[in-house]
Amino acid sequence: MFLNRVDSFDINTQTLRQVGYLSCSLSNAYSFFHAGNIIIVGGQIYVNRHCPLVLSFNVQTGVTTILLEGLVDDSVSCFDGVDNIYILSAKTLTRYTLSSKQSINLAKCPLYQYSCPFIYDTFVGEILYLCGTSKNYRYSTSEDKWTRIKSNDKVLDRNWFGACLIRD
Repeated sequence: MFLNRVDSFDINTQTLRQVGYLSCSLSNAYSFFHAGNIIIVGGQIYVNRHCPLVLSFNVQTGVTTILLEGLVDDSVSCFDGVDNIYILSAKTLTRYTLSSKQSINLAKCPLYQYSCPFIYDTFVGEILYLCGTSKNYRYSTSEDKWTRIKSNDKVLDRNWFGACLIRD
């Protein structure tokens, strides 16, 4: 399903309230909230047609702005919670900095599988890319380096799996 409607969900009343509309309909996009804006990365605009954009939707004004054009193919993304969005595709890892509106290509991951969990760990400043048995990687943002995680992961393929970090 491809939607362009933006809603707000009130956790206390468990009700939705319409906030506005995006300039295009999307599915399977990644979204992050930052400084009053919903940042939307990629997704699909039609079945098997990739959206090559990073968009910003201002929740106060309802205005959609294009932040970055030219994403080359399907991608996964994560946000460091401060200023940087990391976008991984089969061809590259890109860091887009919101404050400067600059993007830079980083070290390419040795593996790419669309829709595997791609999570920024704010505690250590690394990205986890979890694709299953012998296919889990850690990216160091300070060293621009990918390292395979040696684990006992028994799940062969984590496509379309969700994931979150939990610390005690």
